Amino acid sequence: ILVLVKSSLEHNELRNIIRQTWGSIRNVSGVQVRTAFLIGMTSNSTLLRDVTNETRTFGDVILGSYYDTYKNLTVKALMGLKWNHLYCSRSSFFLLADDDAFINLRKIAQDYAIVRSPKSNEIQCGHILARHVLRRGKWAVSPEIYDLPYYPPYCWGPCFIMSKDVAEKIYLTSCHTHSDFAIDDVFVSGVLREKFFIHCYLNKCVWFMNGKRYYSICMYLYIKTVKRFTPVYLLLRIWSIQSTVYTVQY
Repeated sequence: ILVLVKSSLEHNELRNIIRQTWGSIRNVSGVQVRTAFLIGMTSNSTLLRDVTNETRTFGDVILGSYYDTYKNLTVKALMGLKWNHLYCSRSSFFLLADDDAFINLRKIAQDYAIVRSPKSNEIQCGHILARHVLRRGKWAVSPEIYDLPYYPPYCWGPCFIMSKDVAEKIYLTSCHTHSDFAIDDVFVSGVLREKFFIHCYLNKCVWFMNGKRYYSICMYLYIKTVKRFTPVYLLLRIWSIQSTVYTVQY
């Protein structure tokens, strides 16, 4: 399983938390797991120096030639697909995640790679949307970029997982598709997916998120991803408990 995390330049603390917790997993019941971070460039010399040193220290940063901005999120996601295509052709599954998500890789690896592997020609995600295209505001998309009134169904959430054949199809399709589209989830799991008639499959176990409620720690042993609302100290506590429950071969 190849896990590529879309991360912002200044989010080094989040990357370090991932490295200390779920990103440290290398093997789950014989299934190899590799995690790396997708980061863009900056004109800020201090930030660039820091991320260059981070890359040398950990060896898990994929530094792209694009500027690390919100509008380039799609470029960042496509770079991940390209990197998977060029350097990880042996990976059976491809998972694209946000850097503010806490992912239970043990659960994902056990459920998908061992028990019920994703079918070919299918993307699995936890929430599927088919929203009206906004023409104003932060998520506005002009008719010149996308002229239809509604987006095709797409994965919404901190991550989605696809099998090797789907990752390959989406990457090859992206090479011949205009990508001036800032909403990466819509473009990758919606627009590109639909071009190949790839099924977008809803699996409620893939992720879990609620920004206003708190849940008992035991629930984190079974859910697969948690996003944004959990304090750092609790994430480390969750990781500690998970590590005593799951048997992992490093």
